[in-house]
Amino acid sequence: MAIFIDGDFWHGRNFAKNKNRLPKKYWREKIGTNILRDKKKGARLKRKGWKILRLWESDILKDEENALSKIISFLDKNIKSKI
Repeated sequence: MAIFIDGDFWHGRNFAKNKNRLPKKYWREKIGTNILRDKKKGARLKRKGWKILRLWESDILKDEENALSKIISFLDKNIKSKI
């Protein structure tokens, strides 16, 4: 099991909508590359049998209880499937 907490800026939350607001071409390319890397690494982990949960930084800050509930549910579901 793997739990990722992705920072909104670095991992490109709403990137398609916000990319033209970024100050430099460098940041658009950097974050675009991060998004592709996250997808590739996530797919690779899934092929190897990993269960993955991804949470956005802002969702956690907005509702910590809901984020914690998602984590507990994810762990509980995946631990029970191993038993």
